[in-house]
Amino acid sequence: IEMPESVSSVGFGAFYLCKSMCDMTLSVIGDGNQNTHIGFVFGANVADWNEDFVPASLKRVTLLDSCTRIENKAFANCAGIVEINFSDTLEFIGIRSFVNCRSLSELDCPASLKTISGDAFFGCDNLVSLTIAGTTKIESQAFFGCDNLTEVVIPSTVEKIQIRAFGDCSSLTN
Repeated sequence: IEMPESVSSVGFGAFYLCKSMCDMTLSVIGDGNQNTHIGFVFGANVADWNEDFVPASLKRVTLLDSCTRIENKAFANCAGIVEINFSDTLEFIGIRSFVNCRSLSELDCPASLKTISGDAFFGCDNLVSLTIAGTTKIESQAFFGCDNLTEVVIPSTVEKIQIRAFGDCSSLTN
């Protein structure tokens, strides 16, 4: 599915039972208002149900420039997603946005990203490489439990790294 930038809202269950979907290009996550988790468009009433409604076949998500924020729990428990391509205009990643996205292996955060909220990537245990370009704040436990994370590039723009931001990253060497 490739959504054009002109799409500002996607209704509840718009892709209900589309179990073979493997790639999505999104201009908005959910309805863009109160329901800002990926599971909403697959029929999940709340973000905690993402894993039950988002198809396991969904491997790649690309966010278009109109997507400047990823709200709390937006992709929580989407264990099948291997790749997230952030927009060059992304400014904010919310609390637990990618918690337990166990298949993510590499992340390149754009220079526009200012805040990575607490627990954002908690438990992404296959994450190996992380590049942060323009971030100023990495909140508590943002990458806690990313067991296979070996390399992190932190730019000079970072002003605050909060408690346990990289806690329990037992493979971190660089």
